[in-house]
Amino acid sequence: ACAQADIALVDGRLLTTRQTLLNAGIKYLAHTQSQAVAVDQESSAIADVAAAHGLPFLAVRAIVDDAEASLPLAVIDGVDAYGRPKAAAMIGGLLKAPWQIMKLPGLASSFAAAERSLRAVCAAAPDFAFATESAR
Repeated sequence: ACAQADIALVDGRLLTTRQTLLNAGIKYLAHTQSQAVAVDQESSAIADVAAAHGLPFLAVRAIVDDAEASLPLAVIDGVDAYGRPKAAAMIGGLLKAPWQIMKLPGLASSFAAAERSLRAVCAAAPDFAFATESAR
């Protein structure tokens, strides 16, 4: 369905980790050690729960911060364990290191592109369980 909708897909090894890879150097080291095409912090935990309950599982991911990107610490510290924004923490981090603000427009643009990609996948394969009302 994705190929028919002209959605570019990457097939390859996925590195799962519970730690955020903060900068390009750490990402490069992780790639050279694992030969992974991407890093994922969330899907493996969900896959473990699905497997424990005998449920099928498919993860479709879109990349926001590529291998060359270094995430601003204010952004990392400004979200909780579920990825929800903690405005006070983010604003506090930006006040301590205001130069991080320059990275936010690029990060927002990458996030919007990733969201468009995931919406396109949902539109191309509406019968999958991940195509929920909130994702459309």
